[in-house]
Amino acid sequence: MARPRKDHLEYFPVDVGLLSNPKMMMAVNDVGPDAVSVYVALLAAVYSKSYWMPKDDERLQVLPARLRMSVERFDAAYDALVRWRLVEEVAADVENDVEKSACPCGVAVTSKGMQEQYFAIKTRVISEKLPFLLIKPGLSDVASPEKW
Repeated sequence: MARPRKDHLEYFPVDVGLLSNPKMMMAVNDVGPDAVSVYVALLAAVYSKSYWMPKDDERLQVLPARLRMSVERFDAAYDALVRWRLVEEVAADVENDVEKSACPCGVAVTSKGMQEQYFAIKTRVISEKLPFLLIKPGLSDVASPEKW
């Protein structure tokens, strides 16, 4: 009997260049070290299911409590990550070929960097249509801070 297919990651590496990434440095300059905490927690939340998640997903909603951070501080850090394009909010539309039930709020949280790392970690090519892709996945994809 074949193993069940897992779309999520069980672990992920944190790039050693994360803190020296110019985009992360700008986010930290805006809101302080909360930007790093929120980014790593967001990676874990997204990767726990796939390479994207609906913006209204419970995993995103509980992050301030998990980080023992006020919602205001979390939102400020999240907004800085979006502003510096470490995180992207992608609208669900015809191009993304996603069912409304998969993303009821119509906005997905992802980024090119998240997707490159996700597909670099995966050991096999996924041949199905995947919604909200900002990259073309393949086994040769390598996540690098320059592409964030």
